[in-house]
Amino acid sequence: MTQTIHLFGDIPTVITIIKEHLAREIGPFITVSVGVSYNKLLAKLASKKNKPNGLFVITPENRRTVYAISSLEDICGIGNNIKKRLNINGIYTLHHLEKTPLIKLITEFGKIEGIFLKNIGLGIDNDEIIFYTDIPSVKSLSRNYSFDKNEYNQRFILQNIYELSEDIARRLRSLNKKAKTIRFSLRGNRIECGQRTFLSHTSSGKNIFIACRDFYKQWKWNNLFFPEQGMVRVISILVENFIINSETISLFQKDRDEKALTEAIDILNKRFGDYTIRKGFLLNAKKLKIVSNGYLADKHERTKLALESQISI
Repeated sequence: MTQTIHLFGDIPTVITIIKEHLAREIGPFITVSVGVSYNKLLAKLASKKNKPNGLFVITPENRRTVYAISSLEDICGIGNNIKKRLNINGIYTLHHLEKTPLIKLITEFGKIEGIFLKNIGLGIDNDEIIFYTDIPSVKSLSRNYSFDKNEYNQRFILQNIYELSEDIARRLRSLNKKAKTIRFSLRGNRIECGQRTFLSHTSSGKNIFIACRDFYKQWKWNNLFFPEQGMVRVISILVENFIINSETISLFQKDRDEKALTEAIDILNKRFGDYTIRKGFLLNAKKLKIVSNGYLADKHERTKLALESQISI
């Protein structure tokens, strides 16, 4: 907004113009609470502070004061499971998070999540603002799942790995992409990470799962003599090194049948909801609720919206 002040006036003036437009075009039935700050993280927090139909501004000068009256769950990106794990580590407030050493957060949550949480504590967010009709550059897709308790049931763990693999593959196909590299990690009483490059690019959930399962066996996660070593708290899968999924017709009938089956399942799941049709291995398994952090926080969802917007134009 800073670069448009000379066009529309200061922040309160711009917000007033937006509210007047809404009232005029929609009526008084929908109100808007606006948060303004110097980064997206704090602007989202500010939007919760003066509801309904209010305006709240967070500046570098009042940020710590606002943190003092905010809870961990007020921050976009800290859900109930993350909050519980923070509490176990003696972190109950945003000020506690700010003072917690980075190495402690990395030990508990891993490098990426640990740095993310530390930046939250410091009020840092360097993500750029992307207009919703701009197609973001998707260089990787990842899915993480945190159990709400220490999980020792190995079949249940493998079912969750399979579900995440299928979810990533479905998103790859919806973006018309294939991936060649996979990164997989399990975190529990120990932390194991592995990376594999496929011989050819893939968008198959089965192929992604087999790679993850190979690591699972290699790490001897299902150790009958030391079952405590098989505990899992977090599953992480990432795929990268993409190419556009160009149409190629296989010479083998089996491959053509599998491709047709996958396309049919994708159509049905898109129409009737994710996981309407699932693999037999997932029989009786709970359906994962994979939720992005905030409205259109997921690049996959933003890309779909951007493409749909361009088509409509």
